[in-house]
Amino acid sequence: MSHWDYRVVRRVIAGEPELSIHEAYYRDDGSVRAITEDPVGVHGSTMEELVDDSNAYFRALDKPVLDYDSICDTSARPADDHDTPPGQRHATDTKDPDQ
Repeated sequence: MSHWDYRVVRRVIAGEPELSIHEAYYRDDGSVRAITEDPVGVHGSTMEELVDDSNAYFRALDKPVLDYDSICDTSARPADDHDTPPGQRHATDTKDPDQ
């Protein structure tokens, strides 16, 4: 079953490395299918939801860092991957070592 979580992503902007947290979406086999194009923050409707989301956000720090530039542009996604929404970059077929 496919799922998502937060992941740290390395990106070079204006020649400077930057780390940020993105949502990562996975295929059933555990490989990264897509990440959000832009970093995301924590959110919730209640304090409990905010705490839960914050905890999920910080768990990303314990996982291997993904490289933004190794993730393909959405225009290059395979023809059979119609469920990658706008605002996400389609990922390579490399299996995630955590999965």
